[in-house]
Amino acid sequence: MRQLTLIRHATATRYIDAESDAGRHLTAAGQGEARALGKHLAKRSDRPSHWLVSSATRTQETARAIGLALREEPSPHWLEPRLYLAESSAIVELMRTLPSDCTHAVIVAHNPGITDLYRHLLDQPTAPTLEPATCITLISPQAAWSDTGAGDFKLSERWQPPRGE
Repeated sequence: MRQLTLIRHATATRYIDAESDAGRHLTAAGQGEARALGKHLAKRSDRPSHWLVSSATRTQETARAIGLALREEPSPHWLEPRLYLAESSAIVELMRTLPSDCTHAVIVAHNPGITDLYRHLLDQPTAPTLEPATCITLISPQAAWSDTGAGDFKLSERWQPPRGE
């Protein structure tokens, strides 16, 4: 069985307020959202064995806050530059390369790719768009990541922190 947690980064500054899109930081509210995500995930008994995090500042800051709550030191190995603004098909290809000993992976990325990915994996094209700081956990009975595809996953949990925390 495979477990996949998809996270859209927490609320970030506007593009106009940053030097570049990739350099956008989390807002104060976004930092609170990321901490709340971490606290929520820390309550669960299942811990991720592998992380894929976009190289954008806002995704790294989101992953760092979650990692701290899980008592995991963020690693440079988590960074996956190909996730930055990736389309769902590119994320699927990255997911399919996860190691065979990985039973629970976390992907922290951007819209529209992350929303399109979860719609694809559930085979639900009209599923709601992921808002900032939304966490989706999916379960697949497939024995290998390379065998996973459209409709192979079931929704286990959808969670996002209350706004304003």
